[in-house]
Amino acid sequence: MLNSIKRFLWLLLAIISFVLGVIGILIPVMPQVPFFILFIISLSRFSPRFHDWLTNTKLYRKFQKILDKKIAEAEARSEQIKQTWYHVLWLKFLLLARI
Repeated sequence: MLNSIKRFLWLLLAIISFVLGVIGILIPVMPQVPFFILFIISLSRFSPRFHDWLTNTKLYRKFQKILDKKIAEAEARSEQIKQTWYHVLWLKFLLLARI
């Protein structure tokens, strides 16, 4: 029962966001891209079959690779920054201990 209500709400959100996206195409002042992104996300939550199809497309995999690479680079940079701060703090401690 609860699962069917969730699915209905995801479908309703998909329909509303699609309609707003189309209105955004017709009215230049209103953005359409966020609504179409919301449409794809909500439709993916509504339909597992659509989600499987979407995640197996070449375009999705291409952007997923790029995103994974950027996340890995950001994590490496974050680790380097942490290590640098640990070294700075350790050096400060050593210098204060000598005084």
